[in-house]
This record gives sequence, structure tokens and C-alpha cells, in this order.
Amino acid sequence: MNLLAGVIFIVAAIPAFVVGYLLHNKQRLGLLSNVDLALVADAAALGRFTGRAMYFIGAVIAGVGLYVASFAHSKTGIVYAVLFMTIAINALIGWMMVGMKRYMKPG
Repeated sequence: MNLLAGVIFIVAAIPAFVVGYLLHNKQRLGLLSNVDLALVADAAALGRFTGRAMYFIGAVIAGVGLYVASFAHSKTGIVYAVLFMTIAINALIGWMMVGMKRYMKPG
């Protein structure tokens, strides 16, 4: 059962990696919500920053999936892993939202 749950987590990380790739390498800033593209001062840097943040989010999800599939032998371990993932993803999203301000024009 843990193997299936781990695989589900790893598959769930794929969209984060895809969005990270599109932001980081293809500069698809339209994927970012609440970002006025007219106010972006450095589009390439914003794309790299947000893409990297999405890669980190995907890595956290995949890492929890690997932990659940390999090492979590109790329900408590899985609960702690999911709790860690929730806190880490929220912290990364906050970091991304605050960091995005560096690449915006004042206004």
C-alpha cells in the first residue's frame, strides 16, 4: 500500500516540474496568476526564479513520495511526511510570492 501511495505522490509532482520547466526555460509568465506582465521589469529573471521555485515544490512532493514508498512503515510516519510536505510547500509558495516582487517595476 505504501508503494502505491509513494507512486501517486511522485506522479503528482510531475505537473510542478512541467510548470517549472515552462517558467524557467520557456519564460511562459502567463502561467503566473496575479502578475501583470506590463509591470515585469526582468521577465527572464522572473521566469528563472519562479521556475526554480516550482522545481523545489516538485522535489518536495517527489521526495515525500520516495519516503512514503521506501521508508514509511507506519501511518504516523506518513502523517509526519505529509505534514512536512504541507509546511514546506506553503513556505516555498510564500518565498516565491515575496521574491517575485524583486522583478516587478514599481507602480
